[in-house]
Parts: sequence; C-alpha cells; structure tokens
Amino acid sequence: MEQIEATVTASTVENANSLKRKSDDIGWEYGKLVDPNNKDRVVCNFCKNVNSGGINRFKKHIAQVGGGVAKCRSCPDEAKLACLKWLEGTEKKKQDKVVRELGLRSDVNVSSGGQQEEDLTCAGSSEPHKLGPIDKWARAIDPSLSSSAQFQQQKINQALFNERTLQVHQYIAKWVYTHAVAFNAIENDEFKQMVEAIGQFGPGLKPPTHSQNFKGNKDSLEKKMAKNCVNFYYNPG
Repeated sequence: MEQIEATVTASTVENANSLKRKSDDIGWEYGKLVDPNNKDRVVCNFCKNVNSGGINRFKKHIAQVGGGVAKCRSCPDEAKLACLKWLEGTEKKKQDKVVRELGLRSDVNVSSGGQQEEDLTCAGSSEPHKLGPIDKWARAIDPSLSSSAQFQQQKINQALFNERTLQVHQYIAKWVYTHAVAFNAIENDEFKQMVEAIGQFGPGLKPPTHSQNFKGNKDSLEKKMAKNCVNFYYNPG
C-alpha cells in the first residue's frame, strides 16, 4: 500500500514539474503550462486564467497592460511590477537592437560608381529600395491616386518585397545548412554588414576566391583590427 502511495506521489510530482519551464523568464514564477506539449497555453497561479499566446502575453496578463489581454486582478503588486519592469526592459532591448543595426548598416558604403538607379519606395519605409528583376512589376506610389488605390499599390509592393526577401533568405539558409555554419553566425555584426554591402553593390558581384582575394583581405583586415585595438587602448572613451 505504501509503495502504491509513493508511486502515485512521485507521478504527481513528475507531472507538476513537467508543467514548469526551466527558464529564467520571470513569467514562469507566476504561471505554468496547461499542457507540457503546448508552450503557448499558460495558466495563472493567482486567478487560474488560461492565457493562449505564450509567456510574453502571459506577462502582460500579470502586468495588466496591453490591449486584448485579460488582466489579472488577483496578483500582488510585487508580481505586477516585476512583470512590468521585465516587459519594459525587453522592449528597450528591442529598440536598442534596431538602433544598433541601423548604425551597423550606415557604416557600410559601397560606391555605385555614379550609375543612376531607379528607386522604389516600399510601404512603411522612408528608404528607397533598388529595383531588382521582381520589382519590374511594381511601381512607386502615385500621390494623385485615391486613398484606396494607393493602399492597394502599397500592398502589391509590400508583397513583392516580402517575396524577394524570402527568396534571398532561402539562399542564405541553403549556404548555412550546406556548410554547417553555426546558426548564431547570422547575429554576427560582420555578417550583417556583409549582407548590407552585397545589397548595396547589387547584381553581378563576383565572390572572392580563396587563393586570390581572401589572403589580401585577411591581411588588410588584421592590420585594421590591430589599429582599432591600439586606438581603443589609448582612447577608450
């Protein structure tokens, strides 16, 4: 009998542990999974409300912020403030990342050699996009069009850019998989600048060869990095 009770107790503890995520995200201090196989449904420890939207949406439930999110009226102020602080910190990190990546891209400048290129403005962006083969079917937004016509053209242009972006990402993914490149390499600053430089150059870029170009580039890069290290050492500010 005691053995049966021990087995039941162990099974209960195991089930309870499977509903807790091993994560440092503060949201898991106030909720747990409804189903260990579904990471999107989280039940609140305080009001027992089930949130369908993942741990980030659940933190909004505890912090009582955001539209379309049920607010928890049973949680203590300590939990509310903790989740609110976490959400604000996460949002700031996202904004800082955007600013930093814009800075990385602005550091890249590939001369166009004076060649005039057609520009096409994409919806939601103030920067002109260089026309590629797929964009021959798109056109700039005509301000004389009606609001509905302008909106329709924006949707067409956005769809074309989304399609082109997907195609480029597929080529990058193919290279990553084929050569076993670490997935986190795409977060590397130099990779992002390389992508920006290739984009600025446009079609027809010939990649460097290992024997001819890389050694010269490597030597030049090493000298530049050494110079930057010296400058940083003597002028850290």
